Amino acid sequence: MGAKRTTAPAKIEGYESLTRLPKIQNIEIRGCTNEDEANRHARFRINKNEFITMQGKHKAGMQSAGIEFGEVFTLIPTSHKAVWGGNLRKDHVAESDIYLNGEVNFSNSGEALHLFAVGSSGEYKSYQMTGPWDESTSIIQISGEHTGNRGDAVGIGREVENKLTQQVLKVSHNFSNREVSFEWCEYSDRVFYCDLWDAGEVAI
Repeated sequence: MGAKRTTAPAKIEGYESLTRLPKIQNIEIRGCTNEDEANRHARFRINKNEFITMQGKHKAGMQSAGIEFGEVFTLIPTSHKAVWGGNLRKDHVAESDIYLNGEVNFSNSGEALHLFAVGSSGEYKSYQMTGPWDESTSIIQISGEHTGNRGDAVGIGREVENKLTQQVLKVSHNFSNREVSFEWCEYSDRVFYCDLWDAGEVAI
């Protein structure tokens, strides 16, 4: 029995008030069995075009070797770049003295830095750094108590509002240079959720 071909149009918000010629695209979705499924596909493609506007690539140290395709991460723009990045040198249990795996010196930092820590299960924590400011050291102090494991990723930098949420598209490892290269695109929950379906509580 032959399959029946039908069409289901989908429009972006504000379509009727556009003053320019809109982009119209015809997409054939084989295996689609009902109009609701077709509308979901169309809405997903519209949302991707509207909310994913950036892509790029960057490199990191081998502490990022475990990152996989599809994972979501936070990128701080280079204008607010972290002053230092590395790992915890030992296990910490409710400690204010943080042992880093390298020396740091923040004598010209302006004393407005935060410690950012990411645990092995992905939990993210941020603390105000309280010193020292005038010496080279591998032990810093924070205004709080941190619990984490040796090898957890940490960074020191300024707290900024415009952190960018990105999704990994491709990962490659250069073991000779001890580098991990990422290709990424912007990530937004608005691509996957829409008020038209279950008040935005269930993914399209």
